[in-house]
Parts: sequence; C-alpha cells; structure tokens
Amino acid sequence: MRIFDEVLEDISIHIASHEPEKGGIPFGPDGRDVIALFVPDETAVTSSVTYTVSSAMSEIAPRIEKETNLEYKGVVHSHCGSMYHPSTGDGLSAANALKLNPHLGRFFLPIVTVD
Repeated sequence: MRIFDEVLEDISIHIASHEPEKGGIPFGPDGRDVIALFVPDETAVTSSVTYTVSSAMSEIAPRIEKETNLEYKGVVHSHCGSMYHPSTGDGLSAANALKLNPHLGRFFLPIVTVD
C-alpha cells in the first residue's frame, strides 16, 4: 500500500499526537493500493482501549466516494504502544466491513501505536 506524504502528516496530526484510541478513514483511487486522503473521525465512540467508527463517518464515507471518485479503503486507528497489532475486535470489524463492501478486495487496517 502506498500512502501520500500528506496523508501520513494528517494521520500524525489527528491520531499519533493524541492518546489512543483515535481514528479515521483512508480513501484512495478505485482499485489501486494507494491512500490519497485521510478523514479523521472526530465523533467516534472511544474508550481508552476501544475505537468504533461513528455513525456520522458511516454516512460521510459514501458521500466522499461519490464526490471525489476515491474509494473507502479501511480504518486507521491508534492503540497504546504495546498493542501494535489489530485486536480481535478489530479483525471482526474488518471482516464485517468487507461483508458490507463486497466490491473491496482487501481492507487496510493500520494501527498507530502511541506510547
């Protein structure tokens, strides 16, 4: 997966510079392994150990796809520094997202670790 530098900067500002669990949605050109846009999920449901995509983001994502011709690629979110891999809940959420989006061949699920 290729990620634009601007996207990495946005992820750093909106996720890595905050306490876990923060997140957002990456978008990129349809059918390509490129991330060209990151949209932070400011109204996500979170705790110190969980991140759940907000209903607002679930409504915004299809609109972004339509208006920009970019495709929803997955979910980016943070964990504490010792949890550098997706949790069981993350895996279940990714599987559900793929069921809801059968046009996606894969689901991008990077974890940003924050100490």
